[in-house]
Amino acid sequence: MVIIKLFTFEYSFFDWEKSGTLEKEIEIYKKLEKEGCTFIFLTYGDIKDKEYEKLFQYSKIIPIYTLIKYKKNKFLRIFQSFYIPFAVKNKLEGVDLIKQNQLQGAWVSIMLKLILGCPLLIRTGYDVYTFSKSMKKNFLKRFLYYLLTQVCLIFSDLYTVTSNSDKNYLINNFYFKKNIKLRRNSVNAVDGKPIKNRKVEIISVGRLEEQKNYKFLLNEMSNLDITLNIYGEGSQRKSLIDYAKYKNTNTVFHGIINNYELNKKLSECVFYIIPSLYEGNPKSLIEAMANGCIVLASDIPNHVEIVDNYKNGFLFKLEKGELRKIFLDLQFLDLDKISENARLSIKNNFSLDKLVNLELKDYKDLIDLK
Repeated sequence: MVIIKLFTFEYSFFDWEKSGTLEKEIEIYKKLEKEGCTFIFLTYGDIKDKEYEKLFQYSKIIPIYTLIKYKKNKFLRIFQSFYIPFAVKNKLEGVDLIKQNQLQGAWVSIMLKLILGCPLLIRTGYDVYTFSKSMKKNFLKRFLYYLLTQVCLIFSDLYTVTSNSDKNYLINNFYFKKNIKLRRNSVNAVDGKPIKNRKVEIISVGRLEEQKNYKFLLNEMSNLDITLNIYGEGSQRKSLIDYAKYKNTNTVFHGIINNYELNKKLSECVFYIIPSLYEGNPKSLIEAMANGCIVLASDIPNHVEIVDNYKNGFLFKLEKGELRKIFLDLQFLDLDKISENARLSIKNNFSLDKLVNLELKDYKDLIDLK
């Protein structure tokens, strides 16, 4: 079967590599190739993206900006994107299915569906409309995200989300929602070191932005004699570095590393903390648990779906002193058992092989209905 896989608007293979997520992102497609799938990757890249074809056995890459001229102005690029389906349609033969990642750019997929007559699968890692509200975007942006979500629910033949929280929100707040299914993020099983053989340090992973709530974490870690390693980049980097010094924390800001190196770091470290204000289905949390880290996560709905409090990890309220109290109490608990429970819960519910099987079934079901 031949599947068009459209990238999120403005993203390319080069962007995946630059962010350190390339290996993780392509893992599922390489496995699906072995099951008889051939992908045509439609990316928002230039000729450099063609170099990544060597990572696949049969699939090919069509960088959009080898067909149309890249515009420096973002609004012009959005306007220009409505021409993309007509620019690529003659290069798309024998297509069985269209898959879109995230809603940004989904209008391109919808137009291709109408032109080619193929079923459309849309996968979202988070709900863009609820994120826009949490980020306090202006009314017009929130309305456009709401409208885009509704249009995608109408035109997609299958719409998948990564959390029950997102699924329930869509069911309760939108129309035409019979085609929504839960398809969680996934990771490969990992054999990490026993807790007693690891560094007694903390890792936290994420963009250095308000959503990730690092200022709260630094407050809670103030004057504690333990190293906090933060991996990620963002607009708050300088202010967070200054704040970490002000709060007398032993914090190291490492920037971005590739996914292989990140998993190696996770397997060598005892603790992982994620203090986010809101999330989708955070891959770094799942990876930390797969590596047997002792995870502490803010008790937001999307974390509660993953972390079973005091069984495979710990949940804390986003209130002063709550994280600090739990963290200091960990020395009295059986952390080896918590670590093993974390591994097993990810292996049983978030394995990559499980997602591959579900993804393949979704493809076949949609194509059979064609």
